[in-house]
Amino acid sequence: LGMLGDIQGARKMFDFALTLDSDETENILFSIVTVLQNLNYYEQMIPYMLKLIEMEPDFKAHLYDLAYAYEKIENYNYSIIYYLKYLEEEPFSDSAWYNLGIIYNKLDQSDKALGAYDFALAINSQNTFALFNKGNILSNLERYADAIPVYLEYLENEPDSFEAMTYLGECYEKINDYVMSRKYYQDAIDLAPEYADPWFGLGVIELNSGNVADSLIFFRKAVRLDDENPEYWYLLGKAHYIKRELKSAMSCFREALKIDTYYDEAWADLGRIILKENLAVKAIPYFEHAYQVTGNIAGINYLLAACYLQVSESEKAFRHLSLALESGKDYFREYSDLFPKEILTRKINKLLKNQGLIL
Repeated sequence: LGMLGDIQGARKMFDFALTLDSDETENILFSIVTVLQNLNYYEQMIPYMLKLIEMEPDFKAHLYDLAYAYEKIENYNYSIIYYLKYLEEEPFSDSAWYNLGIIYNKLDQSDKALGAYDFALAINSQNTFALFNKGNILSNLERYADAIPVYLEYLENEPDSFEAMTYLGECYEKINDYVMSRKYYQDAIDLAPEYADPWFGLGVIELNSGNVADSLIFFRKAVRLDDENPEYWYLLGKAHYIKRELKSAMSCFREALKIDTYYDEAWADLGRIILKENLAVKAIPYFEHAYQVTGNIAGINYLLAACYLQVSESEKAFRHLSLALESGKDYFREYSDLFPKEILTRKINKLLKNQGLIL
C-alpha cells in the first residue's frame, strides 16, 4: 500500500501488525521504519522511530536515523537535538557532524556550521563535501583569504571540479590577486567551457582593471551561456554605461530588472542615465507601468520620485519618495545622488530629515 501511495492505508496495516504479537514488536517496528524510510515517508516514519527508540534505547543508530528524518522534513531544531544526542554516544561520526554543519548553515548559524565541519574534517580529512561547504561558507562571509586554502585542499582531492576552480578564482579576485584569479577562471573554462560563471569572472577582472572593451567580450559570453542571471546583465550594462553606450546600457539594465525586480543597483544606474540625459518625461510612463505591474518596490518609487522632481511635479515626487522610504529606507544611499539638493522642495527636505537622511 505504501508503494502505491496509500500511506494512510499502509499505516493502518502497520498499526494492526503491532497489535498481533508483542514478542515481535521490535522487529515489526524496525520493518515499518525501514519501509517508510525507503519510500522517503520521513514524517510518517518518525512516530514509529520514537517507539523503537523507547524499546531499544541502547541502539544508538536509531538516534541518527531520527535526526536525519527530522532534517528531511526541515524540522531542524529537533534534528539538531537528536544529532547531538547521537554524537554524545558516537562523537567520531564525521557524517553526523557534517549533517549538523548543513543544518546550522541553513539556519544562518555560520560559526556553528564551520565548527561542525571542522569536527567532521578532524575525524575524516577526506570528507570532501565538508571541505567544499566550509569553503563556501567562508566565501559567503567574505573571508576570502581563509576560503582559499580550503578550496585548494578540496581541489587536491577533486582536481576536476570546475565549480571549485571558479569559486577559488572569485576568492583571488576579491583580494585583488588577478593573476591567480585568471588562472583558476581559465582552468574552469578549459574543463567546462559552457559554464558561465568563470567567463563572467574574467569580465569582472577586466572591468576592474579598466579594460572595458575586453570585459564586454566576457560578459556577452556569460549572458549567451546563461541569460537568466541578473548580475550578468547588470555588469554588461555597466560596461556599456562606462563606454557611454547608453542605449545598450539601458537595455541591459532592463533585462536585469525583468529577472530581479528588486535589483537596486540596476534601478539606480538606469535612473542615473535617464536623469543625466534628460529623459525623465519619456521614462515616467515606463516606470509608472512598471509600478502598476510589480507593486510597491523601493527601486521603482525612488526612480519615479527622482523623475517627477526633474519635471517639477513635486507632489508626485513626494508621494513616491514616501513610498520608497517606507519599503526600502536602507537603500536610500544607493539612490541619493538622484536627488540633488538644489531641486529638493521644503516638504521633501523635511521628509528626509525626519528619516535621518539629511543630504
